[in-house]
Amino acid sequence: MGATYDQARARRIACLAHKARMRVRDDLATMFCKRIATKIKNAEAELEEIRLAEREIVEALIGNYRTVLKHIDQGGPAQEALEKAAAMTAETRQALEGLDEQAPVDEVVGRLEGSLSRRSWPWRRR
Repeated sequence: MGATYDQARARRIACLAHKARMRVRDDLATMFCKRIATKIKNAEAELEEIRLAEREIVEALIGNYRTVLKHIDQGGPAQEALEKAAAMTAETRQALEGLDEQAPVDEVVGRLEGSLSRRSWPWRRR
């Protein structure tokens, strides 16, 4: 009976050792996943900060570029086109004032005094 008891005891000890190894492995995997999740979260926050900083730099550069171009091209074709576009936009806004989004297309064309041809409608099938 002693051999059977020793064998059962050895099996129990082996089972406990196996369970302990499984728990340690699972705990280690959980710790690894948590650490990686923290690193990813920190990296995303840092990336967003970098994007915001780059956006500010780009906006500042665009502003400087516009200023330089404005001073270089005073009275030039680009400046004239910009002024013409602004005037046309103001004229169109004034003509379409009071219309809602559900207004029929013919009313829009009528208010624009026929300056919009049906061929220029983007939704028209060709």
